[in-house]
Amino acid sequence: KIYNDLYEEICIEPKQNIAKFNKGSLISLSRLPKWINKTLSNINKFNAMQSKVYPMAILHDDNIFVSAPTGSGKTLIAYFCILKVIKQSSLSLYDERKRMILKVVYLAPMKALIRELNDYFKKLLTFYKLDTLKMISDTFVPLSQVKKTFMIITTPE
Repeated sequence: KIYNDLYEEICIEPKQNIAKFNKGSLISLSRLPKWINKTLSNINKFNAMQSKVYPMAILHDDNIFVSAPTGSGKTLIAYFCILKVIKQSSLSLYDERKRMILKVVYLAPMKALIRELNDYFKKLLTFYKLDTLKMISDTFVPLSQVKKTFMIITTPE
């Protein structure tokens, strides 16, 4: 760990050295609060990176930046952060006219991932009765649909 006035940096060893990570430190689903593990039934344990980052993503209000290889579980870390927002805002997701007032915007690095990410988050957020919307530059989406959607998945373009 490296501490700075503005941030805390945690370095996780590359995959070839991951065997050194204490297997007992991997977080199992049974150790999670029920409001989290209800939506993650297909996972038994988090991997080393997810186990290290989980406390920061769920238990703290600080911003986090995760840089890890493709397929290492960064999307699940994003989901942890989304769950934290849902938990903190559970009574105020909608205004008096039942319009969604809280939005999550997920920026995918490329268009090719949008559909996969939308399917992934839609499945996870169904438990909370929250909807996702994929928005790409060459598709028209009515403003009314944007207003009622909790999570927008898009690219920076």
